[in-house]
Amino acid sequence: MVRLQCPEGNSQVSVDGRNYQADDTGFVTVQEESVQKLQAIGFKISPVSMTVSQEDFDAIAANARNLNLPVPGEVKVAGKSSTRITVE
Repeated sequence: MVRLQCPEGNSQVSVDGRNYQADDTGFVTVQEESVQKLQAIGFKISPVSMTVSQEDFDAIAANARNLNLPVPGEVKVAGKSSTRITVE
């Protein structure tokens, strides 16, 4: 299953005989074999997002630097000691 962002103004789609309804955030979760068809009409693959503790983020960032990889984006969550990592 793959999570796709609907093009603006779309809240549902039918592909390969299956109907998909967007969630409240404008995303649908579809079968992997439908992705290319939907991308061709404007659907975009959702970036991967997760929330981790500051300690885990520091370890991830250190490993990325050691491997000469870009460090994932960092967003402080108000009132919490966590970081959101978004990989696109």
